[in-house]
Amino acid sequence: MNSWMRVFSWGFLMLAMAGLYTLKLNVKDMQDQIADLDSRIAQRQESLHVLKAEMAYLTRPERLSTLQKLYFPDMKPVAGQQMTAWLPVPPQQRSAPTLLASRDSFHGRGGMGDMP
Repeated sequence: MNSWMRVFSWGFLMLAMAGLYTLKLNVKDMQDQIADLDSRIAQRQESLHVLKAEMAYLTRPERLSTLQKLYFPDMKPVAGQQMTAWLPVPPQQRSAPTLLASRDSFHGRGGMGDMP
């Protein structure tokens, strides 16, 4: 009886060691994935900062004014008389086939909206 208990104890110890080693490897893999995701997040944030800086540079009023004078010399500022109040647009009643055709043409499926 005592020998069976020792065999069982050693077997349990070996299984526990194998389980802990497997757990350690899984944790290491997860830590590597977290480090990879963190580096990808940092790269995306850096790209976002660069894009925001480019957008700020490209939309400077001085630059836009110069481009407007170069490409649209006849364009004048909007006068107050040209502005009107916004009126609500009533929703259009559309049938189901029209909705499906517009959705298919939007997704490039060759619906009725693809015809010239």
